[in-house]
Parts: sequence; C-alpha cells; structure tokens
Amino acid sequence: MAPLGEILIALIVALPLLAGALLVLAPGLGPRLLTTLSAAVPSIGFFALLLIPGEHQVSLSWVPSLDLPLAFSVDGLARLFSLTVSGIGALIFVFAGAYMADDPRRARFIGTLLIFSGAMQGLVLAGNSLSLFAFWELTSILSFVLIGFEGTAQSARRAATQALVVTGLGGLGLLALAILGHMETGSWALDTLPAVPGLALVALIAIASKSAQVPLHFWLPLAMEAPTPVSAYLHSATMVQAGVYLALRLSPVFEGVPVWHGALLLLGGITLVWGALNALRVRDLKQLLAQTTLAALGLTLLLVGIGTELALKAALQFFLAHALYKAALFMVAGTIDHATHSRDLDHLSGLARPLPLSFLAALLAGASLIGLPPLFGFAAKETMLTAADGLALGVMVLGTALMAGAGLIFALRPFFGPAPVGPLNPPSPGLTLPPLVLGLLGLWFGLSAPNLESALAAVHGPGGHAGPHVFSLTDPAFLISLGVWAGAYGVALLAPRLRAHPARLRADRVFDHLYFGLLGAAGSLTRLTQHGRLSRYMVGFILLIGLAASVPFLLGAPWPSLEPLALVPHELLLMALAATGVVSVVLARTRLLAILALGVQGLMVALLYLAFGAPDLAFTQAMVEILSVVILALVMTRLRLDTRDQRPRADVLGHAFVALFAATALTLLLLSLLTHPLSLVLPDFFNAESVLAAHGRNVVNVILVDFRALDTLGEIAVVLTAGIAVLTLLSKKTAP
Repeated sequence: MAPLGEILIALIVALPLLAGALLVLAPGLGPRLLTTLSAAVPSIGFFALLLIPGEHQVSLSWVPSLDLPLAFSVDGLARLFSLTVSGIGALIFVFAGAYMADDPRRARFIGTLLIFSGAMQGLVLAGNSLSLFAFWELTSILSFVLIGFEGTAQSARRAATQALVVTGLGGLGLLALAILGHMETGSWALDTLPAVPGLALVALIAIASKSAQVPLHFWLPLAMEAPTPVSAYLHSATMVQAGVYLALRLSPVFEGVPVWHGALLLLGGITLVWGALNALRVRDLKQLLAQTTLAALGLTLLLVGIGTELALKAALQFFLAHALYKAALFMVAGTIDHATHSRDLDHLSGLARPLPLSFLAALLAGASLIGLPPLFGFAAKETMLTAADGLALGVMVLGTALMAGAGLIFALRPFFGPAPVGPLNPPSPGLTLPPLVLGLLGLWFGLSAPNLESALAAVHGPGGHAGPHVFSLTDPAFLISLGVWAGAYGVALLAPRLRAHPARLRADRVFDHLYFGLLGAAGSLTRLTQHGRLSRYMVGFILLIGLAASVPFLLGAPWPSLEPLALVPHELLLMALAATGVVSVVLARTRLLAILALGVQGLMVALLYLAFGAPDLAFTQAMVEILSVVILALVMTRLRLDTRDQRPRADVLGHAFVALFAATALTLLLLSLLTHPLSLVLPDFFNAESVLAAHGRNVVNVILVDFRALDTLGEIAVVLTAGIAVLTLLSKKTAP
C-alpha cells in the first residue's frame, strides 16, 4: 500500500482534474450543488496538504524506456504556493458559482477552472523539470480556453491567442532548460541544473513570458477579456505567479550567476514602474488591477534579483499579501460590474451605501495594497524596503508609490461621491462574502505574522537569521513608507490628467503586426509551393534530387572514373531495352503507347535486378510495374487513349533539362560510390542484431518490419491512399 503522503499528493493534483472533467462532460448539476462541489474540491486539497508531514517526494515511472519520470515534491515553497492555490481557489469557486449563476455554460466554465486548478497544483508540486514543463504547458492551454471563453467576441479570441503564443514561448524556454540540464547532468532534477549563464537566460525567458515582464507584458492586460473569476484566480494569484515560483525555485541554483541577478533586477524594475504608471492611466477597474498586477510581479522579481535572505523573505511575504488583496479586489470589481453593468471609474460613485460589504472588502484589500498597518501588505512592504538599497530602493519607492496611488483610487473612487443613477442589481452573498474573507485574512496575517521560514529555507537554505520585522516609528523603512503614502495621495490626485494621455505605443499592436505578418508570409509561401499542379510538384521533386546528388561534387568530392563498365551482352541488351522504353515514353504519340512503353522500361529494370542477383527486388519491381500499367490503363479508360497530350515547347525543353540534369547527377554519384570500397558497418550490424534484437533470421524482412517499422508503415499508408484515390477516379462517371 502506498504511503499516506503519496496518496495525499495524488489526491491534491488528480481530484481537481477529474472533478473538472466530470463537470465539463456531464454539466447537468444544479447551481447550488455545482458551487458546493467546486468549492469543496480545492478545500479538500488544502486540508490534504496540511496533513502531509514535513517534506515528501513522489516519483512515478512515466516512460521508463526513455527515462522520463513524473515526480512531485512537497517542501516549504511548494506548500506555500499550493496552499495559496487551493485556499484562494475555494473562495473564488464560491464567487464563480454566484457570478455565473444565470449563465447556461456555468458547469463547463467551472469545470475548466477546476482543471486549471489541478494543473496549477501539479506545477507548484512538480518534483523535476519534466513534470514542471508538462503542467506549465497545461496551464497555458487552459488559460487560452478561459480567456477566450466568450468565443463569439473577436477581442476575446485575440486576447486568448496572444496569451497562448507568449506563454507558449516561455514553455519552449522551459523545455530547453529541462533538456539542456539533462544533457549536462543526466538528471531531470531542478536543483542539479548547472549554474551557467546560458541556462539562466533560458530560464528567464520562461519567467518573463509567464509573469508578463516587459517586453512580454502586453498579454496580461488583454487577458481581462476573460470573465472576472478567471481574472481573480489566474491573473492575480496563480498562473501569472508561476514565473515568480520558477524564479524562487531556481534562485539557489543561479545564486552566483551575475546575469541572473542583473536580468531580474532590470526586468523587475522596468515592469514595476511601467505597470504602476499605466495603472493610473486607465479607467476600467479590471485594467487598473491588471496593470498593478504587472507592477507587483515586477516588484517580486526585483526582490528575487536582489537575492539576499531578507529580500527573498520579502518576496515570499509580498507574494502571499498580493495574492490575498488582488484576488479580493478583482472580485470586488466583478461585483461592481454585476451591480452597475459598468467598470468605468468616471461613471462609478456612491456605491458605499448600496454595496457595504464590497466597500469593506475594497477598503481592507486596498489598504493592504497601499501598505497601511496593520494589514499584511504593510509587513511585506516594510521588509522589502529594509532589504533594498541604492538604485533598487529608489525604483521600489517610485513603483510602490504609483501602485499605492492606484490602490487608493480603486478603494475610494467608486464608493464615494454622488449616489449612483438608476437601479442596481443587488449582489448575492456569494459575490460579496469571498472578497471580504480575503480582506479579513489580510488583516489577520498582518496581526499574526505567518511563519514562512520553511518556504524561505527551500529558497535560501536552512539556518537563516531573517527574523520577523519589528515595527518602529523610527525605523528608516517606516519613514520611507510615509513618503510612499504621501506620493500615493499626490499621484491619485494627478490620475485624471494621466488618464487624458493614454500610451501611444502599444506592444499588443506590435504583436498583431508581427503575428499577422507571419501568417501572411506563410500563406504566400503555401500558395507558391502548394499550388495543386502535379507537373510542377514532379519537376521540383526531380530537381531537388539532382541538386542533392550534386552536393558532394560541389563540396570537393573527386569525380568518378568514366572507364567503361565490364558488362556482359545480356546486361547490355536489358539496358538498351530499358533506355528504349524511356525514349518511347517521351516520343509516344498517344497515351496508351506511353503507358505500355513505361511498363516495358520498368520490366527491363526488374530483369536487371534479377541478372545482378537480387530476386526479391526484381519481384517487387515487376509487381509494381504490372500494377502501375493496370491501374493507369483502368484510369485512362475514362479518358481518350488515342489522344496525345500537347505541351508548350518551353515546358518540354525545361522538363528535358531538369530530367537530364538529375539523371547525370545521380549517375555520377552512383559511379563515384562504386569506385569506393563497400562499407560493411550496416550489413554487419543488421546481421548481428536481427536475431538478438528482432528474433528474425530473414534480415531483409527484419529491416522492413522492425528496424524500419515506421518507414514501412508510411509506405503502407501511401499505398492505401493511392488505392483510395484510384477508386475515386474509377467511380467518376465522366472525365475530360
């Protein structure tokens, strides 16, 4: 019987996948049962993870012959991210059930979201690079499905496509990291990766694409086309944090690589300021949150780039604080949209009275974003300001001030001012309570200071001394916070002016030009090469054969000797008859004569094989030629066999040149091969391995059936396709 830890890990990953698939395939559950089931699944995973004692690893043999294991591991870092995925997920599924209550597609939507939850659990619990890559790609595919859930909207399809392409680029980087690491060390484990700049850069591609770092940031704001539960789950607390998770996981590996720290500092700093500044220039609530998410991801990677123990602890604190307050704020935005059918800041006001619980949730979550005590966001901000210095500190202060200004706008602007005009759609408890719970959790964590030492040990190693931050009014970090809050108030006042000047350069439009330009180029190339004219395909194919046969001589291979071959009379006769058949095909005045002449040429080649001691090839050649003549004759019965096909003289001359060129090149190549000693490497190998490896004594059959099995299968498929084509032609009642 498997140990309890292995069973629990399998339950955490597999249960959401199976439950989600069940909902997608059998969507007949009632709304209450659907909400209960969807919230219960991540809750079970949450408590199952708490039952796993200490660290635990599970390894399954996925493809033993290729040494591809599927491994899972629970340590402090994996536990923190997994608890976040399942804990916040349980509340978001309650919210999703209420948000999609009137949508007939709610079972399919929630089922897909559950499958994503399982994929995200597999990602953060992955015990090697192969498992990480598999679930990494699964989250990208499911994100594509969820962003494009409103498939009839062109904007949703565009956003989903951009997200898939950009995050798919990161998946390729992660795959390259896994393969290169295995080639170097023979292991798929992440902690055995060589600490070399090349692998660090490959890992940074994966991190930047998944966590939306400049210049690969544009897909995240566009992803707000997704329903609000998707934005609250994927694009604040889970999927976009996968890059952060990878950066933290690889931090011990690349600790001494300068390009790793330098690139993270640069990417994180630019993304922090860019996202925070753009958050002040948008009017849509979800877009504001998306831009602050960009900034928060940049800030977290900036801390990982600093790399000290205190900075890594600040990164872990900020990850948890951000997941709590950003998921809550997204749900508040969804509740406001549900109640007013608007997310425009310039058209929202006075919602505190009709939406008191949403207002309270926005105040708690917004205060954590701003970094006000005693919220958990304040503790994270104080730790990060203590951990940074120099230019990194300056960038951090600027970015957090801009972010705090955006948070101040979100928490206050929609809820104060004139009362809303028109009736409101009252939100259900399922819409208002989940964000309030997350806001209260942010307050509780701020007061209780959760222990993240096990996660820090997984990132920086055991035995650290970065104890809890002790708050003091004279602490330099607190004095800097006062400046941040003052700056936040100032930028909040300036935000209306910034909204009047939207950004001119949009990276998503640059992506569109590149993407559709690539599609256009591919279409032009396809029209050029796949034009549907068989004669051109044949000319190209034969010309390519001639060019390939010419390559050795162009590279300096010696020309063959043109001495006459020692041929006996019957061999000369067969060659002459074969040549006569070829000439007859070219000069034939009718289609029937061309078919018969082609058959004569093929049969002479079969007799040549027989004369040189290859009866199996002779038999095959003879059968092919007989079938070819029969099939062509049957097809031609639908045509006029007494007609000669007319071709322009230019085509005749061009085809003759290509044929003579290819024939000359092949003849020279074969003569050159005949002048060199025959290599017996392959015959010796097949003779030695036919019995041992394939248990067959007929070497030719073994080569065809075992050593060249896929090639033989392809040939069978070609013959089958040709047969279907012949039957189709014969079934036509009329033909030209």
